Amino acid sequence: MKIIAGLIGVIVISLMLTSEKAVAEQKEVSEGIFDALSISLDVAFLYGPIDGFVQTPKGGNPGSTSSKRPTFEELGFDTISIYEGSIRADWDAHSIFGGAQIARLSGRSRLDEELTSQNVTFPAGSYVDADIQLDLYWLEYLYRFDLSPEGRRDIFTVAPGAGISVFAFHYKLDGSGDEGVDRQYPKVGIRLGCELTWMITDKLSAHGRAFGSLPIPNTPWILDLELVGRYQLWRSRGVKALGYLGIAYDRIDYKDKQTVPNHILVEMGPMLKAGLQFQF
Repeated sequence: MKIIAGLIGVIVISLMLTSEKAVAEQKEVSEGIFDALSISLDVAFLYGPIDGFVQTPKGGNPGSTSSKRPTFEELGFDTISIYEGSIRADWDAHSIFGGAQIARLSGRSRLDEELTSQNVTFPAGSYVDADIQLDLYWLEYLYRFDLSPEGRRDIFTVAPGAGISVFAFHYKLDGSGDEGVDRQYPKVGIRLGCELTWMITDKLSAHGRAFGSLPIPNTPWILDLELVGRYQLWRSRGVKALGYLGIAYDRIDYKDKQTVPNHILVEMGPMLKAGLQFQF
C-alpha cells in the first residue's frame, strides 16, 4: 500500500509540473503573438481640384439625359474636401487594411444651358441646388517583403495586395420649381495594388501607394495614388503618434450597360493630404 501511495503521489506531482509547464508555454506563445501584432489608426484630410460629370439617364432611355452632364464645373464645384479614416492590423508580414473616404459636394448654381437629367429638364438660366456623394470604402490584404540592405531590417519594404472597394454614389438636383432628381446606388469592385515604404531615419519615412480596380463589367474603375512623408511626433509606453503630409490623386469611372448608360467620371487631384497616425 505504501508503494501504491508513493506511485500515486509521484503521478500527481508529475501532472502538476506538466500542467504548469504547459500553461507557461501557452503564455509565452500568446505573448509572442501579441508582441508581433500592431494596430494603426489614421485620420486624414484631403483638399484639391475636382473635374468630371454625373450623366444620369432614366431607365437607359435616349433623350433622358444630356450627354456627359451635368459637369461639376457647371454645378459650381471646382474643389473638394475629403475626410478619411482607416484602421490597419499588422502581424509579421501580413496586413489587413480597411478605411473610408467621405467625399461630399453641396451648393447652388445657375445653369447657362438647358439640362436634362433622369428625364427631368432644367431650363437655361434657372438655379439648381446640388448635393453629390462620392464616398469610397475599402478592405484589403497585403503581404510585406523586406528588401532592405543585408544586416538591416524594415528600411525598404514592398507590400503587394488585393481587396474590395465600395463606391457609394448619391446625386440629388433640385430646381427652383417642382423639378428634381434623386439617384443613388452602391457599386462593388475588386482591386490590386502595392505599397512602398522607405525608412529614411528612425523618425522620418516616405510612403507610396498605388491601387487600381480590375476592369470588370458594371463595376467602377477606381485609381488611388498617394505619396506622403511621415514623421514621428512622440512615443510613450508603446504608443506612437506620426504626422504626415503629401499628395494624392483619385479617379473614379463607372459606366453601366444600358442603351444610354449611367456614366460617372470623377477626377480628384492632385490633392494635398495631411493626417495623423496612431500606432499601438
